[in-house]
Amino acid sequence: MRRNISRERQLEAALDRLRSDRDSVVREMGEVRTGATIEATADAFCRAVTRIADLDVARVLLVESEEQVVPLGVKGPVYLDWEIGVPIESDLLPLMLDRTRDGPWWVPLTELLAAEGGRSRLIRPMLDAGFVSAGFAPVLRAGRLVAFLVVASRTRDDARWSEARTTVLEELGSFAGQVLGDQANHRSERRQRRDRIRAVIDGGRFHPVYQPVVDLATGEVAGYEALTRFDDGRRPDVVFGDAHEVGLGVELETACASAAARGSTALPAGTWLAVNLSPVSLIAGAASELVMPAGRPVVVEITEHVEVESYAAVRAAVRARPGMRLSVDDAGAGFASLRHILELRPDFVKLDIALVRHIDTDPARQALAAGLRHFAHQTGTILIAEGVETPTERDVLRHLRIPFAQGYLFGHPQPVPPGDGPEPAGPVADG
Repeated sequence: MRRNISRERQLEAALDRLRSDRDSVVREMGEVRTGATIEATADAFCRAVTRIADLDVARVLLVESEEQVVPLGVKGPVYLDWEIGVPIESDLLPLMLDRTRDGPWWVPLTELLAAEGGRSRLIRPMLDAGFVSAGFAPVLRAGRLVAFLVVASRTRDDARWSEARTTVLEELGSFAGQVLGDQANHRSERRQRRDRIRAVIDGGRFHPVYQPVVDLATGEVAGYEALTRFDDGRRPDVVFGDAHEVGLGVELETACASAAARGSTALPAGTWLAVNLSPVSLIAGAASELVMPAGRPVVVEITEHVEVESYAAVRAAVRARPGMRLSVDDAGAGFASLRHILELRPDFVKLDIALVRHIDTDPARQALAAGLRHFAHQTGTILIAEGVETPTERDVLRHLRIPFAQGYLFGHPQPVPPGDGPEPAGPVADG
């Protein structure tokens, strides 16, 4: 009978501890707020975890792949050589990931040390610092393991870390999923996009194509715009947009522009080469990669859809390359309207395809193009109409005295055939 009473008291004490733990979890997690970055959120979460009794250390490890986890937050003694944001290496990672996917678990550190064959750089420092056990909890988002929580304790009361305590870990993991899940997903997706862009750059998985720009008065090809095609078939605007979002925009633009300049040596002599660069790439010095390899006049086209943070810096970058000319792309369709033209005083202004399309049947488009032509004449700017697809559009543009045009009517973007050398440009047939 005495044993039964003792057992009942043990169960009651365990239930009291569990209720206390749950109350602590609810109280402390209620204070956690999502930070501006996932690192800030992870730090706030770990601080709250270590306010729960006997949880002396807390860390959040972001799962970036089966072979890589990255520490994001830490609270408690720095007992490992993990650095925030730097992937950790350990033979224990597969074990940690596999077991954590199945749910929360506690383990004596001596067992983990044995699992690493005594070679651990992670577990031995914990034991030396007096830690006895560690717990792991999955951080899930939409059913996917995006991170896991690691906690450790110095308590030597093994009963304290009984099977029932995994409930605490499960609740902590659930809270972590709520506050960290979206940010972890975003970071993971961003890393995947960055890896994909890095592979494109390092592997040269792109090639330039060239579309002719025609003198409407003579029908002769005056220049070529270099465009980029990616080996995976993705739209260039999507790829460049991804690259800028993950911090590789300048590098990708520079690589593509350099390839276009090198390839342009096979274009007809006496023509210019136009390449597209964002303002940030131009300011960063990407244009210096173009002039010498191209061996011909280079025109840098700045799209109007991108905000220019410093017009003075853009002007300085252009002046630094004698002979390089500037073009404002997509005039009439983008972010700054005519401000780019007024601030930069470019050599060329390209009329957006939306203005050119159906200009042969739309008096309003004709009037706007005529107004821009007058503005260009007064400011010494040369107009290029882009997106010309029909002979009647070409004829109206010629009547409006727009000097240059490009579009499918004159030629699709094409690679330079291997082995072709420079030759004089000839007229483009009117048909």
